[in-house]
Amino acid sequence: MTTTAERQSWYRNGPEQVAPTVFRIPMPVGVKELHAVNVYVLRDSDGAVDLIDAGDASRVDVATFDDALRGIDSRVDDVRRVLVTHVHPDHYTLAPPIRSRSHATVHLGSGEQENVRQLNRLLRGEREVQIVADLERVGATALAEELDPSRLTMSRRGDVLEEPDVWTVDGAEIRAGQGVVTAIATPGHTRGHLVYHERAQGLHFSGDHVLPHITPSIGFESAPVSTALGDYLDSLGRMLTLPDGMLLPAHGPTSASLHARTRELIEHHEVRLADTLDAVRDRGSTPFEVARRLTWTNHDRPFRDLDPWHRFLASAETAAHLEVLVRRGLLERAPGRGGADVYRPAGGAHVA
Repeated sequence: MTTTAERQSWYRNGPEQVAPTVFRIPMPVGVKELHAVNVYVLRDSDGAVDLIDAGDASRVDVATFDDALRGIDSRVDDVRRVLVTHVHPDHYTLAPPIRSRSHATVHLGSGEQENVRQLNRLLRGEREVQIVADLERVGATALAEELDPSRLTMSRRGDVLEEPDVWTVDGAEIRAGQGVVTAIATPGHTRGHLVYHERAQGLHFSGDHVLPHITPSIGFESAPVSTALGDYLDSLGRMLTLPDGMLLPAHGPTSASLHARTRELIEHHEVRLADTLDAVRDRGSTPFEVARRLTWTNHDRPFRDLDPWHRFLASAETAAHLEVLVRRGLLERAPGRGGADVYRPAGGAHVA
């Protein structure tokens, strides 16, 4: 059995060399449950370094990151490129400050352009936070009274998020360290998520697309799309078309096989889709109602035992699974009460 110390070692033990010229540096993040984000440092023969992901500027400043780099005999001034897997704060927000210090080139997936635009509209006070619309869409407006009020409003306007230097497209080949990585579009977790594949050493920098111990949230972004889970499952399938190799995730320890964990994630979602279908009622159900009939986490906790924020996330995840079942022709979606989507068996088929 794995001990607590072994489970925590990936974020407590500091930098780790994961390949001849590649290092993993865990950095603190603002989301307690994630513990840390792995920033990967790829070193060139001339001492220049390229990063896969940057870190969370709400928890780490450039000076602190520079101290971490000095632990592997590098410096922030050596950073040449920052290749960000997706726009979430724990991955992207330290990239612009690093750029200001080192004049590095920042890359972000081209599919994230709408997320950046909508986030900046929010920061300028031009729109409400997305959760307000999402609560209505999934039929969970009752949760608004239980949620921390800061989740529902912008307590203050912040500085807009700086754009990258390069909007990276699917298939782009980029010099990183002493080799070349290929950007692979993997929408689902966010619409513009990228996995970076270093073919020569068999390395897959998977961001939040393939994680070793948890399943990533789906479509939790400033500009969500209803097809997020379907996109995610398609993107998982794409991973199996690549040569197998080392999994280098953004959260959690590295492992020897991208394919093994990818297959586990696909199987998990197929089981979850079957359970979700079974939880739909003939008269029609909102995502919130379906989520209440399911159990959650690896410990099969009842929905009522989740805190309000995780009940919202569970409802949003359920909505994503329901949309896949609509795409497969097993359910129909229709406008329902209070603006919520309602799902029922397709063609009058009996479910429950």
